[in-house]
Amino acid sequence: MMKTIDQSQTVFDQPHYLQLIESRGALIRRLVPELKGAMGLNAALDAGCGIGFFTKVLEDCGLHVDAFDGREENVVEARRRYPQMSFSKGDIENPGIGSLGSFDLVLCFGLLYHLENGLLAIRNLHALTGKGLLLESMCLPDVKPWMLLRNEPASEDQSLTDVAFYPSEGCIIKMLYHAGFNSVYRVNPLPDDDDFRETTTHVRRRTVLFASRLPVRMQGLDLVTQPIETANPWAKSATFPRVRRFFDKSLREKYASVVQRFRRAP
Repeated sequence: MMKTIDQSQTVFDQPHYLQLIESRGALIRRLVPELKGAMGLNAALDAGCGIGFFTKVLEDCGLHVDAFDGREENVVEARRRYPQMSFSKGDIENPGIGSLGSFDLVLCFGLLYHLENGLLAIRNLHALTGKGLLLESMCLPDVKPWMLLRNEPASEDQSLTDVAFYPSEGCIIKMLYHAGFNSVYRVNPLPDDDDFRETTTHVRRRTVLFASRLPVRMQGLDLVTQPIETANPWAKSATFPRVRRFFDKSLREKYASVVQRFRRAP
């Protein structure tokens, strides 16, 4: 018997996506009700909502939710799945996105690392945020603030362009502070998924941060300070230059240097 293909299935309905979505959704269900009580949240915005998985989770948490995505096909599918909710097309890198208004809580999951202009996007997210921004992103595992320019494949689950800046976790934190947020917190514990922890095959790939216009004291939010770079990246180190040159050599060159030194020894 021929198997019927479900035409409503999208790339986001694949098992590996659903597992990640469920782990992140569990974090939202755990954290947002506490934030709602602590901060008096009512209206929420799902920025880069995809086909609406997390939009529905926010609604289930008792919030009035609006949502937007950069792909028209995602907006159409989200409206089909959740006809009672409000979805529109929008680009977080467009300053005009601020016309949507101000929302107590802005959720931005799985979007930042697909963008060409991460700091611009975070400034726009700040403009939309009335009280707090809950942000999840892939990140480079480093407290130092830097970005990697990465080619993005032409795919419906990737960037709208062919390149994106992948930030370090420290870079995201620094951008949030520079955008105007008063306090930035690392969410703890992180979702129960390999992408959020170090494994035998890779280091931690993702983080969840909460940025607030005012300080928040709540269990599960660990305050992080803004990374401050003090070293001059163009300065050559004056400390032990010969030692540094040795460690910059290949393994074969190191071996040859050691042998030569022992031959010269008295």
